[in-house]
Amino acid sequence: HGYPLPLAALGKILFAAAASAVCAYLTISLVGTVTALAAAIPLAVAVYVVLIRTTRVLEPEDAASFRGALYHVLGWVYP
Repeated sequence: HGYPLPLAALGKILFAAAASAVCAYLTISLVGTVTALAAAIPLAVAVYVVLIRTTRVLEPEDAASFRGALYHVLGWVYP
């Protein structure tokens, strides 16, 4: 009954999320300014995206869906 739980994929996603959180935490704690927060957010996003891609956790249709969402958000931010 139901669907199998993709534990390997969830583990990879957890790893990418934890690594990006550690990266953001270290950036903020080592620099300790508001500027560090502004730098930590895009840095954490970049680490997350790179790790998601290098661990190959996404299926091709997932990547296409994310691309569509990104274009939608960027179109909203930069009309």
